Amino acid sequence: SVKLDANSPLNKVGGSQVVDSSAGKIIIVNTANGFKAYSAVCTHKSAIVGYDEKTQMIVCPSHGSKFDAEGKNAGGPARTPLAVYSAENSVVVKIK
Repeated sequence: SVKLDANSPLNKVGGSQVVDSSAGKIIIVNTANGFKAYSAVCTHKSAIVGYDEKTQMIVCPSHGSKFDAEGKNAGGPARTPLAVYSAENSVVVKIK
């Protein structure tokens, strides 16, 4: 679980945060439809991804791969989708 304090970027819609977990690095995004969680490791060359609030896509800064809200590849060299995890409004990410 991730603690949401006053300075957390997850307090607002469009905010995101990369955290360490037992499954490796995860990116959590606060969307208009609630929290979403994905592997934060790009499936192309393992760079850490970020969230682009304007396009509402997860993007890799290294080679330009883009992933949609379902974790599927939406552009760039990555061919494999990101792992997607369930997230509750209290920001508890469930890793299977």
